[in-house]
Amino acid sequence: MSASINLGSGGASPAPIPQYACEADVALGDVVYQISSVSKKVGKALSGDAAKTPPIAIVTGKVGFTVSLSASGTVAGGLSGLTLGQVYYLSSSTAGALTTTAPVSSGWQIGTAVSATELLVNIVPVAGTTTATTTSKSIAFSLIFG
Repeated sequence: MSASINLGSGGASPAPIPQYACEADVALGDVVYQISSVSKKVGKALSGDAAKTPPIAIVTGKVGFTVSLSASGTVAGGLSGLTLGQVYYLSSSTAGALTTTAPVSSGWQIGTAVSATELLVNIVPVAGTTTATTTSKSIAFSLIFG
C-alpha cells in the first residue's frame, strides 16, 4: 500500500512516502516515530517519552520488517473501532496506541476519524502543552528527506 503527503506546493503532485524498516513489535495501526534518519527505521511512538517522539505516521501496511505509512495530510485506512468525528491522540501509556483522552501537560494529536475504519492524519503538538512550545524537530523533513 502506498501513501502520499501533501507538501502544500501549490497544486504539485504529493511526494510519495517511502517504505521504512521497523522494529519487530510494530503492527498495523501503530503510531510510529523515526528511530534513525540514516537507516530509515521506525518504532512505536510514546507520548511523554522524548526518545520516542515526535510521531511521524501511522502504519497502514506491513510485510516482514517493512512498513508503509500514512502521514499528515493522508487518510489511514484499515483501522477499527474509531468514532466518526472523534479526535485521537498518541497514548502516553501504551506505545504506538491511539487514545481519545486529550493530553494535559504534553502530547500529540494524531488525527480525526472520518469513519469507523479511517483516520484523517494530522500530527501536531497539542496546543497549550509543553510539547507544543518545546518541540523543534521537523516531522516533514525527517520523514521525507531522512
